[in-house]
Amino acid sequence: MAQYSYGQLKEDYENFSNEFAIVRVNQKKISDSRQKFIVGDLAVELTCGFEASIATFSIYNCFDQEKGCFLVDELKKYIAMGSQVEISLGYAALVKPVFVGFIARTAFCYGRGELAHVSIMCMDAKGAMMAGCYCRQLISKYYSDAVNEILEKISYAKLQGTEIIKSLRISRTPDKTAGNSDDVLSLEMTSESDYDFIVRAAKKFNYEFYIDCGELVFRKSMANAATIIELGAGNGIMNMEAAYDLTGVIESAIVRGVDADKGRVIEAEVKNTNRLSIGSYAKNIVKGKKSVNIDATVSSSDEAQYRAGYVMNHAAYSLGRLECETIGLPEIKPGNYITIKGFGKPAENTYYIMDVVHSLDQYSGYRTKITACTDSVEKELKNGFI
Repeated sequence: MAQYSYGQLKEDYENFSNEFAIVRVNQKKISDSRQKFIVGDLAVELTCGFEASIATFSIYNCFDQEKGCFLVDELKKYIAMGSQVEISLGYAALVKPVFVGFIARTAFCYGRGELAHVSIMCMDAKGAMMAGCYCRQLISKYYSDAVNEILEKISYAKLQGTEIIKSLRISRTPDKTAGNSDDVLSLEMTSESDYDFIVRAAKKFNYEFYIDCGELVFRKSMANAATIIELGAGNGIMNMEAAYDLTGVIESAIVRGVDADKGRVIEAEVKNTNRLSIGSYAKNIVKGKKSVNIDATVSSSDEAQYRAGYVMNHAAYSLGRLECETIGLPEIKPGNYITIKGFGKPAENTYYIMDVVHSLDQYSGYRTKITACTDSVEKELKNGFI
């Protein structure tokens, strides 16, 4: 059963009437300003990929036509770079948070046939993690501990203090065992940023690293085995394209490394057992296609298996792609599954949401655009086909 019901949301949002957005900067609503600044052109681009999520909006009614200048004194509390930003979207009856981050760019725009305004670009906490380059030995011996160690730095404590990072959800990595760790060397960072190290750890174990409304998530890839909502024609979907493509799909992924202590080659193979088509011909096209990867960082059979899983996961989920636009639904976020019903199989399927764009403007109102993927024409989750 899906987490949310479209029918219930329609009732909660009073038939999706009167789209509404609240933008807070350092806990202050821009709409509550004395000058009655107007927020427009709002777009929130969310992802559970390795890149940062971003949000953009414009502030209008902020230019003094008589003096020919921007109202900087009144604006400064809402446009200072580094300020914490929280954006909520919904309808007059109810709004819900969709983005938490900080102001990364401020631009003053005048002329070009448009109203004078200030354009704001925000990034989630990943944007603050990308700068810097370090070569240092960590205390931690296991990757999940190392991620926690990095996030304990003073700079990230400050981000938590200002609620740019609200919480952490760090899942234990497979390399961490309950046994004696005396023979395990501590990890090191080699000419990389904090962001680069965590991405490297995520790729090593087939993990995800993303930020959900201020919560930093580091977990096994696609670990959420339940759908967030079921949608269909006449039930939220404005337009939709569900496409399947064999280009890039492989039969197996192989990763090889070297066990230096034992002087032997390590190899792990993961096979693609998913249903690739409504017929039987697709298997003949994919048969024999392998992705063979030599990875010098792999030093054990388990590491090779995790790495092969990452390679296969990436290739398998290139099979199906969903591009979908719905009525504005702030509940839809990356890192969840969505089920499409009512179009007939295989368009009717369960897809993993990778990217979401929430937008609100004067022309289209509030819309949600979804990019999702699947590794099978009939996706099965751990709790059965949804």
